[in-house]
Amino acid sequence: MTGQHSEDVLFSPQRTSLGGLSSIRGYQDQSLSGDSGGYWRNDLRWSRPVTLEWLHPVFAEYGTSLGYDQGVITHGPYNGEQHGRLSSNSLELFTRGQHLAASVTFAHSLERPDALIESEAPIYFSLSAFL
Repeated sequence: MTGQHSEDVLFSPQRTSLGGLSSIRGYQDQSLSGDSGGYWRNDLRWSRPVTLEWLHPVFAEYGTSLGYDQGVITHGPYNGEQHGRLSSNSLELFTRGQHLAASVTFAHSLERPDALIESEAPIYFSLSAFL
């Protein structure tokens, strides 16, 4: 859970922002930001080890994760229409080895305020190599 409250007008880097892989996963192209607000992320994760030893440099474990995210930006005197609740759900498939990790996340927007006009269904992909 992440949140903040401010009575002051904040510069953009200090404002709470909702939307994207690090907060509300179902929103990639649209976002809300404000001086006060917060979000929480829920994940249910399941993983299994790979039993074939020779695959461990690339694939040591694999699994899936289900997520539900919800956040709010409160109405203030300086954010006009940019306030309300956002929520989304997601499904992640992942694998990790000694030298490689990969994941793909399928997300879908659920609840959104009138300021965000479109429903979204972003797909995020990550590939990491370890030395």
